[in-house]
Amino acid sequence: MIGSGILAQVIEDDAAMVRFIRRNLELEDFQVVVSTDGERALDQFEDEAPDIVIMDLGIPKLSGIEVCRHLRISSDVPVVIVTSRGRDCEIIEGLDAGADDYLCKPFSAGVLLARVSAVLRRRLPRYNNPIDRFEVDDLIIDFGARNITRAGKQVRLTPVEYKILVLLARNCDKVFTSAQILEEVWGADYISETQILRTHICRLRSKIEPDKSRPRIILTEPGVGYRLIG
Repeated sequence: MIGSGILAQVIEDDAAMVRFIRRNLELEDFQVVVSTDGERALDQFEDEAPDIVIMDLGIPKLSGIEVCRHLRISSDVPVVIVTSRGRDCEIIEGLDAGADDYLCKPFSAGVLLARVSAVLRRRLPRYNNPIDRFEVDDLIIDFGARNITRAGKQVRLTPVEYKILVLLARNCDKVFTSAQILEEVWGADYISETQILRTHICRLRSKIEPDKSRPRIILTEPGVGYRLIG
């Protein structure tokens, strides 16, 4: 059971969606608490100290964006946004507010559980030990040795390409906005230099993807940024 011992706080005012999320989490042995508005959600968060928050954006009293910003003042709890607001600007706003991932409604139980599991692997030490080695397809990254191979052959990356790859690999399945990657790799002065990032992503794909024209390791999230599939 992926959720054994994990407490999930669901912040959602749609009763049918609450039932759907609660049922599927509890089937995987999660404990679940529910808040139906933003103000109650913050109080409940302080009282219950959940391990993960699954939150709609369009909730009463305080929006999901406001709740996420409040949480990030004092906590690094994993946050997954579930929303019917699928516009690029809204998704980016949620990620910039501190969310780890987002799901656009409707979504399947399988997708929900896969995203929740991926976020927990990245963010919760007791759920998964820190990794020194990452593998996807025939690509292997040895973080300790700073060594990368594909199909058994060494891959040579520039320092910037390596920083991008490590950032994405250590946070596999997490969507990063272009601005977030630029700030992490180049610094805050470069957050609008999206062409620089596109160029480096293209070069990186040419070195690690079996077919850079059909990437299956570093995926583009249109209008948002990039995600490395683990």
